[in-house]
Amino acid sequence: MESPISRSFIDEFAFKKLIEEARKAQLKDTFEKIGEYNHEKREDILDKVLEKSSKYRVQDKFKALKMQEKVFKYRLKLTKEGELKFISHLDWQNLIIKTLRRCGLKLVLSEGFNKIPKTGFSPALPLFIESECELVYFQTYKPIEPNFKEQFEVNTNKNVKLVECLDFSDTTTKLPPLDVLIQWAKYEAEPIVNKNESISIFEKIQYNTNKCLSLDELLIEKQTKKGLNKVINYRKSLNSLEFKDGKLFFILKTGQNSEIPSLRADEFIKEVYQNLCQFNVKRICFFDKDLKVL
Repeated sequence: MESPISRSFIDEFAFKKLIEEARKAQLKDTFEKIGEYNHEKREDILDKVLEKSSKYRVQDKFKALKMQEKVFKYRLKLTKEGELKFISHLDWQNLIIKTLRRCGLKLVLSEGFNKIPKTGFSPALPLFIESECELVYFQTYKPIEPNFKEQFEVNTNKNVKLVECLDFSDTTTKLPPLDVLIQWAKYEAEPIVNKNESISIFEKIQYNTNKCLSLDELLIEKQTKKGLNKVINYRKSLNSLEFKDGKLFFILKTGQNSEIPSLRADEFIKEVYQNLCQFNVKRICFFDKDLKVL
């Protein structure tokens, strides 16, 4: 393989020869020859080399070449409404990953035998709760198209809308995981009541709201993974709470933090309002540790 690679390069024998060169640590020259074959298909050829090289124990060397490729990083803000409030967090993840694939994006994949797109999702949303601020990280080897919003919404569920797409490709520092970046979440809960009962129900909701804000402790009993019952004080997990214009607005702790425990919106409502009525709950925004809106 002293001369430039011809168009007969892409066959099994040529790849085996390429592996032999990699084994001799001639990676730079080899990669240049790949570029001489067809510069536009350079990434596609390298993907195929990685696939063929696994059994030759030189995959790590080609991974190093792969990492040199330009990676584009994006963060989406999505809505999750309607019937989507009945699906689990895992189903939500699968829905978004399939949507990204349908958009024809060249996604960056994880390592290992079962490769999946490198993605990150905001903390899981409990069932029966809608959201207008779900965040998703993903990475690609090529920049997204200007009409990506239209492509995304055409290829996904009608109750998923792309609110915002931020480009972090030029960020030099490593992006923190979303469950670390996100520390607080704001919710809106609208009581489901008849007009005849609304006044009395609203008065009880206001009373329970004031009572909760006056407490020094908010004790909730939970069951551990070992099946033991444990009482936890969640008072610090409640940042704010108000009943305004017939709706509840509250900010709860979420994400990972050992000092303040995370509190689910459905558990909070059940404990404080004790089945006064049913609520339509929606997550409306996320905050970081400094209460800056994400």
